[in-house]
Amino acid sequence: MVTAREACDGVFTGEAATGLESLMGEKRFQSVPKGGVAGLAESLIDDARVVTVEGTTDRVDFCHMTLPEANRYAITLGMYLKAQYAAWPPRESPSPSPASPSPSVKPTREQREPSPSLSVERFQLGREEAWVTSLGSRVTFKCSSPRLSGSMSLPILVTGELMNRHPRNFTDISKADSEATLLVLHAATLAVAKELRCKDNGGLPEKATPFKRLPPPPES
Repeated sequence: MVTAREACDGVFTGEAATGLESLMGEKRFQSVPKGGVAGLAESLIDDARVVTVEGTTDRVDFCHMTLPEANRYAITLGMYLKAQYAAWPPRESPSPSPASPSPSVKPTREQREPSPSLSVERFQLGREEAWVTSLGSRVTFKCSSPRLSGSMSLPILVTGELMNRHPRNFTDISKADSEATLLVLHAATLAVAKELRCKDNGGLPEKATPFKRLPPPPES
């Protein structure tokens, strides 16, 4: 059993630690590390060598947290990479879908978007936008780093994900829970961005607060 400050390689302090306690509903819980910040960064560094070929890499888990005496994960944190592509056909030529890479490079996984049945909260997080739902949250930032192969000429997209297996409400998320989720996601993602030595920390701010809410996403 650990405290929020001890979980996940000790990346949660202050508001983030309080947010994690709120999400878990406990002051102490079980935490299963998966190599810590340094281990996750090393996995992403290895993935950067193949991401321009595979398009998108599989998520690498950072850590799992479980409720006391539970036999399944409550919260999982992880990250994956996605390549950007510098060369696109001219505007007058037929262009591929913006969600797809060039025809010669196919991603290994589909881009995951929140289910339309979930209530989505959006936040401005530095230069990027974070999406928060009852089942988790996600933020993608651009990383240029000498540690990530090829990223100095064209930044690699790094996505941090938080998955909540036991939300208090499966469709809607309260203001308190959405902000707690963002605090936890931000702390873990910023720690990895710093470990990767991303330029300007990938545009992530040092603090997630004050919260900058964005309008709801447009209905499709």
